Amino acid sequence: MVTPFFHGLLLVTVLGVAVFTAGIARDRASMGSLILGFVSTAWCFHASRLPDPVWVGTLSAMVAALQLFRPRYRLVSAFAGGALAGLCGSLGSALGIAAPFGTAFGALEAGLIAYLSFRNPRFAPRSLRDEALLGILGFGAAIALLPGVLAGWQTATALNAGVQDKNSVSITIPVWTMTIGAAAMISGGLFSLWRHR
Repeated sequence: MVTPFFHGLLLVTVLGVAVFTAGIARDRASMGSLILGFVSTAWCFHASRLPDPVWVGTLSAMVAALQLFRPRYRLVSAFAGGALAGLCGSLGSALGIAAPFGTAFGALEAGLIAYLSFRNPRFAPRSLRDEALLGILGFGAAIALLPGVLAGWQTATALNAGVQDKNSVSITIPVWTMTIGAAAMISGGLFSLWRHR
């Protein structure tokens, strides 16, 4: 089922393939891990059996955090890049794209990013990957948390509607939600400015 969380999942998937694949080493173990991740998810998921956005967001955020703080675990990053590339087929088929085309897109993206990063070390410098990992960490955490928050919000709204008159119920976004969102955007911009000075 295509929901706003599905589109967020698609964004995390495509961005994650690029970032996790760009950070792998040029050795057999990393390439084997990349291929194993790709084959395992391409085989397990399809249009009628889509992955849960909460799990994909959580695992993507965890791998991004691991790469930020322990970048030597390149096999985990390679496996995650391959796994996210393998999801492209099932996510594309949910949007109406033929599954082989989506799978080929995921494989092509992972292969092209790996080839370019092996060929030219300046292709994806560490500072650029760190900023992209922060983005994946934020998007992954949002995809992992928002479905539960919105389900609780809808439950609270339904309970309030039972207590109050149905005509007086208004759905508004609380101030704390806007404050946290604005603080996250401002702190990300300040971090980017600090990083590039």
